[in-house]
Amino acid sequence: MKHEYGVINAIVNCDDCKWETQNYKNARGLARIHATRHKHKVLGELTISFVYDGRK
Repeated sequence: MKHEYGVINAIVNCDDCKWETQNYKNARGLARIHATRHKHKVLGELTISFVYDGRK
């Protein structure tokens, strides 16, 4: 079955210094770098989009 999948939105926030980003293309990487570099707690949400096409 043919399918499409992708991240379409991101919200990432630091609990300690209020740093944030909405860069959905590399949100997880940026969050990890910030958390590691500054020893902070970073929370994030990713919104995904998917389509399954049973006709193909």
